[in-house]
Amino acid sequence: MNTSSPHESNLKVRRSGLKYPLRGTSIVHPPSSLLVLLLLLAATSSAVATVYYVNVNNVKPTPPYTNWATAATNIQEAVDAAGTGDEVVVTNGIYTGGSAVDPYGGANCVVVDKPLSLSSVNGPGVTVIDGGGAGRCLYLANNAVMAGFTLTNGLTEWGGGVYCESTNAVLSNCVLTGNSSDEEGGGASGGTLNNCTLTGNSAFYGGGAVDSTLNNCALMANFVRGYFDALGRYVGGVGGGAYSDGYQPCALNNCTLTGNSAYAGEGGGAYSCTLNNCIVYFNSGPNRGNYDSSSVLNYCCTTPMPTNGVGNISVDPQLASASHLSGLSPCIGAGSAIYSSGTDIDGEALANPPSIGCDEYHAGAVTGPLTVDLTVTFTNVATEFAVSLMAFIAGQTDLSVWDFGDGLVQVNAPYTSHTWTAPGDYLVTLWAFNGSYPEGVNATVTIHVEKGVRYVAATSGNSVAPYTSWATAATNLQDAVEVAPPGPTVFVSDGTYASGGRATPATGDGVTNRVAVIKPLTVCSVNGPGLTVIQGLPPGATNGDIRCVYLTNGAILVGFTLTNGKADYPGGGGGVFCESSSAVLSNCVLSGNWAGPNTAGGGASGGTLNKCTLTANSAYAGEGGGAVDSTLNDCTLIGNKATMGGGVSGGTLNNCMLTGSSAADNGGGATWSMLNNCMLIGNSAVEGGGAAWSTLNNCMLTGNLARGYSISGSYYRGAGGGAYVGTLNNCTVTGNSASDDGGGAFECILNNCVVYFNTATNDPNYCQDQYGGVLNYCCTTPMPTNGIGNFTNAPLFVAYAGGNLRLQSNSPCINSGNNAYVFGSTDLDGNPRIVGCTVDLGAYEYQSPLSMISYAWLQQYGLPISTNTDLAELDGTGLTVYQDWVAGSNPTNALSVLKMLALSATNTPLGLVVTWQSVNTRTYYLQRSTNLAAQPAFITIQSNLVGQAGTTSYTDTTATNTGPYFYRVGVGN
Repeated sequence: MNTSSPHESNLKVRRSGLKYPLRGTSIVHPPSSLLVLLLLLAATSSAVATVYYVNVNNVKPTPPYTNWATAATNIQEAVDAAGTGDEVVVTNGIYTGGSAVDPYGGANCVVVDKPLSLSSVNGPGVTVIDGGGAGRCLYLANNAVMAGFTLTNGLTEWGGGVYCESTNAVLSNCVLTGNSSDEEGGGASGGTLNNCTLTGNSAFYGGGAVDSTLNNCALMANFVRGYFDALGRYVGGVGGGAYSDGYQPCALNNCTLTGNSAYAGEGGGAYSCTLNNCIVYFNSGPNRGNYDSSSVLNYCCTTPMPTNGVGNISVDPQLASASHLSGLSPCIGAGSAIYSSGTDIDGEALANPPSIGCDEYHAGAVTGPLTVDLTVTFTNVATEFAVSLMAFIAGQTDLSVWDFGDGLVQVNAPYTSHTWTAPGDYLVTLWAFNGSYPEGVNATVTIHVEKGVRYVAATSGNSVAPYTSWATAATNLQDAVEVAPPGPTVFVSDGTYASGGRATPATGDGVTNRVAVIKPLTVCSVNGPGLTVIQGLPPGATNGDIRCVYLTNGAILVGFTLTNGKADYPGGGGGVFCESSSAVLSNCVLSGNWAGPNTAGGGASGGTLNKCTLTANSAYAGEGGGAVDSTLNDCTLIGNKATMGGGVSGGTLNNCMLTGSSAADNGGGATWSMLNNCMLIGNSAVEGGGAAWSTLNNCMLTGNLARGYSISGSYYRGAGGGAYVGTLNNCTVTGNSASDDGGGAFECILNNCVVYFNTATNDPNYCQDQYGGVLNYCCTTPMPTNGIGNFTNAPLFVAYAGGNLRLQSNSPCINSGNNAYVFGSTDLDGNPRIVGCTVDLGAYEYQSPLSMISYAWLQQYGLPISTNTDLAELDGTGLTVYQDWVAGSNPTNALSVLKMLALSATNTPLGLVVTWQSVNTRTYYLQRSTNLAAQPAFITIQSNLVGQAGTTSYTDTTATNTGPYFYRVGVGN
């Protein structure tokens, strides 16, 4: 959600049964055991390491396995026989098992519970530890080292491929592929990984790795999957490639992250990580496909250009394969030697400066075995539909070429997409080249392209697949969707569609959908929602679950009424369930749908809704009566109900109207949401009649109610008629009421707001207490004790009784805000948000001000509102009225002026104390010059100096010699 992200809140729920302690936690032994351990280490520290051998095909394994003739047949036996500092060597084979138990009770193929070395003879291509989907592949203790294995098919809660006790556990030259975790770290959890490949691993958080240090590694096609939380909301995982859970850092140096994904979350490549010299490109997710905003990137190639870090580039990396550079790559020599160590992923020397990514390009040295394969998202599509293509190139290559079969080619693009404009069968070929294969090797696939349009008519008398005309139209929607290729439009004529259906794919919630749009295409009615209805349950029915619509990523629904849909736990979304924000509904009506107990989203769960109406939907004992976790643009929500968030929960709303909705707990209109340029009118709840736990920008809240109630002898107070515990910027909060506390707002941060004419038993307009509540630059009464820039003058609406809350031409709210709190470029009417030099208070901007100065400030000093006043000099100080306003000084008092006072020297600390006359409603910057003839003469030595009432001082500790020093002070940052 917007105020507290879903994965954080639900991570706490999921970790309630935490099995593994935080890495670095000590397991405390009795003193006697500790003494024995210390003596043992002392006795063995100088011993020569013993080598133990493992061969899965040995016919005479004999302990202690100290030569090939007596080699163990499984790795665990040799590890158990070995001691601290010994070496276990493993020859070719697939090693399975799962009976080894780690210190926390988890099943593993191999548990290395002591500091020793485990290595293969011939590398990861021929030496495999296979978890068989029944347990983790490997547990690795502190200071244990492993090299040259493939870890695959591991499945557990933490670290499907490997769980490492700390970053002192090291893996080198390993491949982690196809592992899975039910919590974090599909491939690896913890540890240091050098020159490793992580591909096709999955988890809820950190599909490739979590809390690991990775050097010169390739992370490709790892992914995070979503899950249903305790309230029935679908929560997308984060960090498809790599993730830090906040307990330990996740650092990647000279790594390449491509093709990783966060299916319904963010940070498809990396989440909350530090990445240096890394390629983070071609990753995907509905939010921040390559990296999230908390990650720090230095000398990386990614897009968009990071704001955290230095030395980054955002151009295409020109990869010859998913992990290796072509000779044309801008990443060559673009890294920093500060972050590089060891060799590249192929064991080749790093240059100075090094390249970005896991591969160091060496001209003329690209040779060796080369194999090619490819995958495509669809092989049967409509014209103009973009098919995603992925190259799989094993071995080193310096050039790859796509031939799309239509006369077009593309070079060095391991992840790409292509559209075909004409029907036909197209042979797509992927070529790869190196010094050993100058003629190239290739792989092919045929793409069938057709026109693709399908038709549905409820009254069709001649329904014949594939339904490519009105004469042969399908009679139910699902039939047409099933035979349509990705990309086209399915046109639907008038009627009520109440038959057919398909179970929800992927999410596994067991709900039947009247229509499941399982591929990216558009389903569009001919004559709009008034005449085209998708019905879930029969009218009056309450038993059973039939959701109206399921939409996969990229699917679009236009012009339907969705009604009588019902979905119980865990899926929710009685009207529609959308896999992500790329699933879109436009011009639809969602009415009379509901989500069952402890489920979310009566009308909609997820997705993006444009110009839709959501009315009389409900989430019984759940969240989001109208919608949950959705983005709503230009929508109307009327009369929806839920326990929390009667209208919407966890959503982003732009230019929406929320009215007449109610919540049994909090957020009658909205809870845990972001609302921009919205109207909240006549909603009700116990806490936050209009909105709770939300951020609102340029919104109007009026006529909302927070109602208290009694149950079992206890009374629950009604608080926050307009808003409860949220942040409001440039909002108009008026005419709201609470049965008990804070008729307008309760414990909210309000900036540039009008909070007036609200009612409550206590604190009618706003409630400030020890737990919260700050008002800055607001028009309200009484004068707030927390915050600055407020005034109590009546706001002077155009017609308060008539509901016109725009400002009169002489309103004190004009030009009286602070531009630092402005969000967006338009007001609630869609007009420019700032017309004068300073924003007005409230949701509406007055469009023709006669002065650039705050009207409230001018009225405070009895000055006329005009441009002439702005330019006048009234007090003999040389400052105009406008300059006095900027400085916060009194324009009619010559003693009230921004001016420098005498300098004074100090020895504690050594320097000069600079003092100026100031006010406590302004911040200042201080500049210094040592040569007035220089250009520029002055430089800023300190900014964001918070003003004090009377005078403010700053000690310049760099002014320690004879000078000369010249100072000036200004208002602002």
